[in-house]
Amino acid sequence: MLAQERVPVLIVGAGGAGLSLCLLLRQQGIASILVEQRSEISWYPRARNLNFRTLEVFRGLGLGAGVIAAGTHVSRMFRKETLVAAEREEFPAVEAAVQILDDPEAVSPKPPMWYCPQSRLEPLLLAAAKQRGVDVRYDTELVSFTQDVQGVTATVRNLQSGLYLLFVRIIWPHATVHTVT
Repeated sequence: MLAQERVPVLIVGAGGAGLSLCLLLRQQGIASILVEQRSEISWYPRARNLNFRTLEVFRGLGLGAGVIAAGTHVSRMFRKETLVAAEREEFPAVEAAVQILDDPEAVSPKPPMWYCPQSRLEPLLLAAAKQRGVDVRYDTELVSFTQDVQGVTATVRNLQSGLYLLFVRIIWPHATVHTVT
């Protein structure tokens, strides 16, 4: 028999977006479970730059100083048709682009872009999630999900123990059922 748990929100993927989402939900008092098939955070610097709006969101979560400390100013950015293409076009410096504004701080008190790769950001987000009591489960993958008028049922598997867990999200009475795509 499968173990069953009920949770309002199941988040699949513990990258920057999934970890941020679980923190934002926790801030609003909404419980969630975050599952990730990797066994630990990503040590590869995939996503690298954060824009000023993202920095504002992290400030709202109380993580602004940590994100700024983990990163640095964006230096040079290039555009290439493909990663292996020899030709590249350099973008103007981000800091120089902001100088066209009379008052850059009117847009945001923080820089317009901040270099904080995923390999530095994920540890901060995970530590904050654990400190705030968010249920984060690594080595756990989404196997399947179904939807009916009662809600969404997701089956997940812990890759270490092989146990299957069943998560059920109940949709409140009179709520519209939205198709998960």
